[in-house]
Amino acid sequence: MEKKTYYVSVHGRSVLDDPQVTSYEWVIMAAPEEVDSISHKLELLGEKKRAPSSPIRTHGRTAQRIRSIAAIRVYLMIYTVKFTDLVRRRLDSYYSV
Repeated sequence: MEKKTYYVSVHGRSVLDDPQVTSYEWVIMAAPEEVDSISHKLELLGEKKRAPSSPIRTHGRTAQRIRSIAAIRVYLMIYTVKFTDLVRRRLDSYYSV
């Protein structure tokens, strides 16, 4: 599982491998499967924000909670990827001494 650097824009709903394309909030080291998962969650977050004909729209607080949960899932996945990479690097440096 080869990891490489990706640039995540939650606001722009994208995961890119080129930092020059757009602004980004996160830099992560991730495998293609992790990138697919984050991209999928970002798409779902965007769909929940744009769904004007959703029956949930009539209950503003419910729709807001669903969007909040979707955002939490995106950030949780980003944190998981970043934390796993950080721990792996720390363990590698610890055991390489």
